[in-house]
Amino acid sequence: MIRLDFYKNKYGKELLMDCFNVAEIAHRSLSLQELHATSFYEMFFFKEIAGHILLEDTKLELAGQVALLLPPAQPRQWHLQGSAEGMVVIFEGEFIETFLKDNLFLNRLYYFGNYDAPATLPLGNGDLDTLLGLSKHIDQKLTCLPPTAIIY
Repeated sequence: MIRLDFYKNKYGKELLMDCFNVAEIAHRSLSLQELHATSFYEMFFFKEIAGHILLEDTKLELAGQVALLLPPAQPRQWHLQGSAEGMVVIFEGEFIETFLKDNLFLNRLYYFGNYDAPATLPLGNGDLDTLLGLSKHIDQKLTCLPPTAIIY
């Protein structure tokens, strides 16, 4: 199985999070035919998507506007139709633990450790636009840092 690792020094300084347009990884991780996993958390905010993702043995249908939260080390395989549109925020667990000064924050989230909880996040009207706007703001702040190499 392929493992995708977080590149902490992408912008020249060590960072524990990154944000970018889904189109930037469409030809890499989203189009991988092989089963793969990451060493980091991923939050996808899809403005438009069609297809499904296999999360271990579970097939999750994806259509239209979807927010998706994926933990590290969970085997996955994307099967998308056409191109997806949206933003993705990735981070290492250490980022949330340091930012919130709480080493157990991620362990206390209902989603993690509850195998019945869906990977999609319920969103109310306007929530996706808010999340996309915040993601784009994070991306703008990060891209102001001098890049050393762009690797995902």
